[in-house]
Amino acid sequence: MDAFVYDERGNRYVLSEVLGQGGQGVVYRVNRGVGRGLAVKVLIDPSTGGVLQDEAAYRSYLRKLDRILALPETPNLAMPLAPLQKPFCGYIMRLMEGMEEFMHHLIPVNRRDLEESMCAGGGLQKRLAVLRNLAVVLNALHNRGILYGDLSPGNVFISTKSSEAEVWLIDVDNLAYENDSFRNFGTPSYRAPEVARGAPDTILSDRYSFALLAYEYLTFSKPFEGTMMDADAGEEDFGDSIYERVERGEVPYVHEPGTDNRARNGLSRRMDLVMTPEVEALFLQTFGEKGRRDPRTRPSMRKWKDVLENACGKLVQCEKGHWYLGGSCPWCTEEDRAASKSQCYRLRTYRTAYLLESPESETEDEEAVKVRTVRELVYEMRWSWQKEPGRNRPVPVPWRAFGCRRRDHVPGSAAFEIRSQKTGCTVEKIFDPRLRVVMKQTADSGLKALRFTAVYWGTEVEFEIAKDG
Repeated sequence: MDAFVYDERGNRYVLSEVLGQGGQGVVYRVNRGVGRGLAVKVLIDPSTGGVLQDEAAYRSYLRKLDRILALPETPNLAMPLAPLQKPFCGYIMRLMEGMEEFMHHLIPVNRRDLEESMCAGGGLQKRLAVLRNLAVVLNALHNRGILYGDLSPGNVFISTKSSEAEVWLIDVDNLAYENDSFRNFGTPSYRAPEVARGAPDTILSDRYSFALLAYEYLTFSKPFEGTMMDADAGEEDFGDSIYERVERGEVPYVHEPGTDNRARNGLSRRMDLVMTPEVEALFLQTFGEKGRRDPRTRPSMRKWKDVLENACGKLVQCEKGHWYLGGSCPWCTEEDRAASKSQCYRLRTYRTAYLLESPESETEDEEAVKVRTVRELVYEMRWSWQKEPGRNRPVPVPWRAFGCRRRDHVPGSAAFEIRSQKTGCTVEKIFDPRLRVVMKQTADSGLKALRFTAVYWGTEVEFEIAKDG
C-alpha cells in the first residue's frame, strides 16, 4: 500500500522514491497529480522508521517552521511551501527538477584517470561556476545575519546539464539568525573544528564548511588526508582517532608550510591545474593553523565569490572542449596538442588612476605636490578562437571587466560581446544602451591588437584585445 500524507490544506500526496536522506529526515518525490513539481520533507520516527506522527512534536516543529518562514527571503533556498497536516511532522517543498546532489561529483568518474573525470560534465568551468554560485547564495544569507548550519554534500543540489551551474540549498531546517539560542548541528567530516568540539554553529563555521566542500569538489581529495593518514605512519597517527583529530582541527592542512602531512590524493598535488593562486590562498587562510583556531580569520563568502568569479574569467577552452587555466591544455594528450589549430586571445581592462605625490622634503612648498597618472590593469581574460566553420561564437564580457558593481547587474552577466575574426576582433553586441563604446583602433590585417574605450555612467575604462600565442 502506498504511503501518503496531507498538507494543512487537505491536499493528499502519495510518497514515491527517496530523493535524499539526512540525520533529521527524508525527502520524497511525490507521485504526479496534485504534487506535480513538488517534494515532501518528513521527519522520521526512529522507533518505527516511518513518518513521525506526534502532536507534541508537531507543535514544536510548526513553531520552528514559523521562525524559518519569518526570515528574510533569500534566492535559491528550497523553503517550506506548506506544513503537513497534524500529526505528520514535515512540509511540502519545491522539487529539484533537472538537478542532482552535489555529492555525486565528489568521487572521480574514473578513479585511475582524474584528468578524464575533471573534463566530464562541464569540466573545470562548471566546477568553478558552481562554487561561485554557491558562494553567492551563502553570501546573501550571511549579509542578512543568517547562518545555514549544515552545509554538506547532501544538502546542495546543482544543475544536471553540463552547460548550467545553478545551485540550490535544501534542508533549511537549521536556518537561523546567528544570535539565536545555542545551535550545534553539522554533518561529520563537514563541520568546523569549533562545532566538532561542541561550540554553536555560526556564520564563520559556514565559511569553513564551504571551503571543505570546495576543496573536495576541485581536487577529488580532502584537505587533511595526506601522508599522516598512511597505514604505515604508526599506530599513534592512524586509526579512527585521527579522523576525530581532523574534525577538531588538530591535523595540519596538506599545503600548510612546514607540515609533514603532505598531499597524496586526487589533484591535491597539482593545485595549479584546478585553481588560481588567489583561490589557493583562500584555502590556506581557512585550513591553516590560524584559520582552524581562530574562526574570525577565515575569508568571507564575498571574498570567495569575488576570487572564484575572477578565476572563471581566466579560463580558456581548447579545441577538444576542455577548460583550463592558461598555458597549454593539461587535459589533452601530446597528439591533441600537436594537432591544435586554436588561436588564443587576451582581453585586458585598464583604468586610469590619479595619485598624489608628496614633496620630497618638508621644506618644499605645497605647490610641489604633483599628480601622477597610473594606468592600472583591473581585469584580464583569455579565450580560444576556433577556426572550424560554425564554431566561432561571440565571447560575452562580464560587467566585472568594466569594473561595474551596480546592484542591477546579475553576477556573471554580460556588458557586451566580442567576436574573433581572422583580421582581429570586433565588438559584436552591447546589452545596455547606457554603455557607450568608442573605437581607438580598428582591426585590420596589419593590426595586432584592438583598442577601444567604454563609458558607463561617467566612468571610462580602456580595453585591449591582442593575440596571445
